[in-house]
Amino acid sequence: MPTAAALLARTLKARGITTVYHITGAPNIQLTRECEALGIELVGARHEIAAAGMAFAHARVTGKPAVCLAPAGPGAVNMIPTAVHAVAEETPIILLGGSSPLATRGTGSFQELDQVRLFEPAVKGTLQLTSPDEASALFDRALVMATEPRQGPVYLDLPGDVLNDALSGEVEVGPSPFKCMELAAPSAGQVDAVLDALAASERPVIVSGSGVIWSGASEAMEEFVSLCGVPFYTTPQGRGVVTEDHDMAILGARTMAFREADFALSLGTRSNFIIGHLTPPRWAAGLTVAMVNLDSEELAKTAPAIPIQCDVKVTLDALVARIRERGFDGSRFAPWIAHLREKDATAKAKMEAMACNDAQPIHPLRLMCEIEKVLAKDAILIEDGHDTLGFCRHSLKSHRPGHRINPGTMGNVGLGVPFAIGAKAAKPDCQVVVVSGDSAFGWNGLEIDTACRHNLPFVCVIVNNAGITARPNDPSAMMPGQDLGTPDYQMVATAFGGYGERVSRVDDIAPALQRAIDSEKPAIVNVIVDPYCASATHLGFAGVMSASYATGKETRE
Repeated sequence: MPTAAALLARTLKARGITTVYHITGAPNIQLTRECEALGIELVGARHEIAAAGMAFAHARVTGKPAVCLAPAGPGAVNMIPTAVHAVAEETPIILLGGSSPLATRGTGSFQELDQVRLFEPAVKGTLQLTSPDEASALFDRALVMATEPRQGPVYLDLPGDVLNDALSGEVEVGPSPFKCMELAAPSAGQVDAVLDALAASERPVIVSGSGVIWSGASEAMEEFVSLCGVPFYTTPQGRGVVTEDHDMAILGARTMAFREADFALSLGTRSNFIIGHLTPPRWAAGLTVAMVNLDSEELAKTAPAIPIQCDVKVTLDALVARIRERGFDGSRFAPWIAHLREKDATAKAKMEAMACNDAQPIHPLRLMCEIEKVLAKDAILIEDGHDTLGFCRHSLKSHRPGHRINPGTMGNVGLGVPFAIGAKAAKPDCQVVVVSGDSAFGWNGLEIDTACRHNLPFVCVIVNNAGITARPNDPSAMMPGQDLGTPDYQMVATAFGGYGERVSRVDDIAPALQRAIDSEKPAIVNVIVDPYCASATHLGFAGVMSASYATGKETRE
């Protein structure tokens, strides 16, 4: 008689789950065998935090829920840090955790632990399998919970005795839980209110977030931007929703644009610290905000002048249709655009100068200039680390929705390599490049082995400044444990059959990057950079730069 494990595997297959990221172990072994028999790819990681990170990246680049599976006890609990990250980034992943038998709970059995209670504060929702026949319906409930606004991770607990118990009879996988629902559109009054406020403004900007990606609104946003002639700025993980080669992507003037704007259209993003909460001092006191967000709590928190609780794509489609009816003259924004372009030109000039900077040791921005040259248009770019994030933000563009991943608002550094594995498994035809700090690489760098075993090639460029952060000029300001030296991290790749090079001269960067790409293997290019170059991202909980990091080599907009 088939077991709950077999029913669950059939359900995964029926719901379009093509890949499961996991670590093999009890009580899930039969479940993995059932998945394998159905042709579901099993990517076996070295650590559960990394396996969950792979699922996170899979969901980000595909826009669909992804699945991670962990064995009981500490194995399942190890998924919690990534679950917290997924909550913060509203990313739908299903975390399947094996657990000790229900029948022996309270007796002190092996790995007995109330995993559900541990996960409750860390995920959007928790479920527990208590009857074999419920396996399919319970997974479907998890899918719905993970994908309904606000999206997020769901933990499904799988007690070993129930998971491997026989079904009571022939239990079939039911129809898909997803129904094509007609999403509510903004009223005509709301649409006109946005366009009227935009037309009355002199210094407008558009701020977009991941909601544009999840709603599939990239094309609609690009059309709206082009029709209105309004500059747009995205949150870090929302980059690429409109190509950053667009005429209205005036990236080098972001800080000034926020500070001087008189109208902001917020599309599918939260007014958190990433965009300065849409309030002074980062924004002008007289700013008018129109906000499109499915989350009523976000709208209530922000209290925009024009709140629209609707899907971003539906709203943008309505705005575009109304513009085509009534017309829109964006010529009044010409002085504003010229003002931003002047600032942007200054930033670009600095980058162009950096592209010719052959000083030793290598400046991290010089390295970024070389990375930019080898990035494919549809590349999936993963940023990981502390200073590294700042250098990437200033230098590397994105052109496709969902193709940019970083540690997010939780600052969950150290998952660059797992993110790359999940991204490559999800989109094998895309180039995947990780730009990682040396400290960040150390946390999950061994997952290069996973990439080699599963033939998932990508290039990991390590920005090796020999420390957890850049060094301050004052030696007494060094943090305990900050100095990491410059080990041969590239040998981690070669040890498992990948490709690796160490680079310490500017002239060697480009050839090394190209050899890594051409190897078609998981590759590490370990680049030794100036340890005193900070990216000016040393923000503390007070939101200000620590005086101890005023190095004189900061990179600012």
